[in-house]
Amino acid sequence: MPFSSGGWALNGTHPKSHSYFDADWATDLYQASGTKVKALVSESNVTLKILGNPKTLYGKSSSCGSGTINAGKTVRIGVWRAGQKLGWFSFQHLDAVPTTIKDGAKISNGTVLGKLKKWAKSGCYWVTYNNASSVHTHASGFSYDPHYSCYRNLTAGNRYGTDVWIGKVGKTSATGKRQACR
Repeated sequence: MPFSSGGWALNGTHPKSHSYFDADWATDLYQASGTKVKALVSESNVTLKILGNPKTLYGKSSSCGSGTINAGKTVRIGVWRAGQKLGWFSFQHLDAVPTTIKDGAKISNGTVLGKLKKWAKSGCYWVTYNNASSVHTHASGFSYDPHYSCYRNLTAGNRYGTDVWIGKVGKTSATGKRQACR
């Protein structure tokens, strides 16, 4: 789980129907503004590396009008085992991303990737609701061919402890995108 304290909530769209862009699945994880988002994996025999430099997200689409709204940065973490690329996890809408989080950097389990922030709202791009307790990070997972990443089938609207994992990469039970782990 990307939060090491305070638990977290799975709110909004479930991974089976959330937009996943270039990933195999995605969901929104909620916690208080200012909460550190960390690279936390349950396996000890993997290598973690930052894939690409953190990118700034903007709330802009044809329905937004002419303005853009900063919606934080995206950090993507590659996962390797014994030199083999398994896949990646991505976290979006991050603030205060450390300068050490850059393309190719090896990181350890527990490395802080950034913090959650209550970003400005827009009619076309909502990152928060009405209070700081509903700030989210968009989390997603992807496995390299021929495999698919899978998500843990949790109930939206519930709070979970920090020891609850959200997804797996590498060889999983999934046979396609947006599938729960079995």
